[in-house]
Amino acid sequence: MEKKTPKTATPLCRLAIHLARSAPVAVLLRRGPTGWVQMIKWHTDTDVLECGQWFRGRIYEASSDVSDDGELFVYLARKNTHRSWAELRNDVWTAVSRPPFFTALALWPHGGYCGGGAFESPRGLHLQFGLYEARHRKGIVPAGVALRMAWEPDCFGEALALKRGWQPVGEVLPPQHYGWEATVPLVKESEDRALRLQRSAREVKVPRQVAQTVWDYTLQRALGTVKLGEVDFIEFDQHGRLVMARNGQLQVCADPYAAELCWNVLHDFSAAKPETVPPPEWAKAWPASWQQ
Repeated sequence: MEKKTPKTATPLCRLAIHLARSAPVAVLLRRGPTGWVQMIKWHTDTDVLECGQWFRGRIYEASSDVSDDGELFVYLARKNTHRSWAELRNDVWTAVSRPPFFTALALWPHGGYCGGGAFESPRGLHLQFGLYEARHRKGIVPAGVALRMAWEPDCFGEALALKRGWQPVGEVLPPQHYGWEATVPLVKESEDRALRLQRSAREVKVPRQVAQTVWDYTLQRALGTVKLGEVDFIEFDQHGRLVMARNGQLQVCADPYAAELCWNVLHDFSAAKPETVPPPEWAKAWPASWQQ
């Protein structure tokens, strides 16, 4: 009997994008194959991409954030290894790093469902856990950087969404399970209010796995409503373009007002493979603007 050659499928790849508010910078988190995440820095004014470090573990993109100036990234990570337990006495931590590297400038190990954070001001950082965990910090936070530590599981997702310009549709009900943003429809308007993105969430049952949340997007405008379907991410960037992540591709629509939307594939990350990327010296120190 002739042996069949197994088919080699491209590993599933998903992208999460975090756009800085006052700088032409975005941080991309590329997830896939299972257990691997890569950080990428995207200069949205030139569309130059800096592919950075890979992390073997889990990064929770919904609990992560980029600073307004694009210089820092706060993220929630999980890595259940003997090394993490030996060094941190835990397998979950929140860290601050310089994109596109995961190398921690400061790190807080903790447990439970808390963790992650958001930048609240040019030098202010809200950490999503209590004061007890902060006492076990590794790394030095520069003087003058305001840290606020509080666990707010029922509204942290809302705070992040509002910070990024999204607004809930209708009344916000208490979450039925952990993860506010997984249950509330959201809308966001362009700066001139001529365009309106709407995001609706629904859960999909996956055999032998936990139910997954997928997002359906539509674009409402004077020419009519455009169904964008299920995508990992879609947003207006700092230049008014529509940027989208779908099937491992970073796509850009330069003119969202056109009669027919034209999407340009800026880069396809689906074929990327994990590799060792050592951090340069500058990625091991706080930016000068944060040390002042």
